[in-house]
Formats: sequence, structure tokens, C-alpha cells
Amino acid sequence: MAEPVSCRPLDPTSNAVTELASLFELYRIHYGQAPATVATQAWVGDTARSRELTFYAAYHGPRMVGFAAIHQIPASLRLGRFWQLRDPFADPTMRRQGIARLHGAFSSFRATME
Repeated sequence: MAEPVSCRPLDPTSNAVTELASLFELYRIHYGQAPATVATQAWVGDTARSRELTFYAAYHGPRMVGFAAIHQIPASLRLGRFWQLRDPFADPTMRRQGIARLHGAFSSFRATME
């Protein structure tokens, strides 16, 4: 992989949501769910726009090759927040090329959401 992989927050109002939904469909299929392209597109769009989950995308050049979601959970004992990393996924055609190293990058974006 000559080009570096970068990670950035996904704008829930952008066309990137469509690209995310395509990858999310592969994620669902990978975990045994039946394809549901229209429902996946709607769910990803609604969830991203509502900010119930905040999505981060991994890009290899202009192509989205992975994603993860972060869910904010109240932490009552800390009187603050807990950030849960959810659904990390890399495009199967890009696996074993270092994308998983971005796990830390996805997590580090937590600070940008406070």
C-alpha cells in the first residue's frame, strides 16, 4: 500500500454517507446478516444525522476503506463521558495492509468531540 491511510470524522450531511452505507452493508454481511441495501442506507444515514453514533472513516487516497463508530455514554461515577468504540471494519480487499493500526487514530478522535 503505497499511499498512507488517513482517518477523519464523517460529515453526516455529505455524500460520504452513501459510501459508508456500502461498507456498512459489507460489515453486516460479514457478520451473517442478509443483504438489505436500502434499509442499511436509511439506517446509516439516520443514525449519522442524529449523531446517535459518530462515524469515522479510513481513506486510502480518495477511497473509503474502513470505518468505526463512537458512541458517547454518560459516566455517572466520573461525572463525565465514556467513549465506546463500535463496529470497526476494514474493506475485505484492504485487509492485512495496516488499516487496523488506525484503531488508535479512531480512538484519538474522541478528544475532538468534547
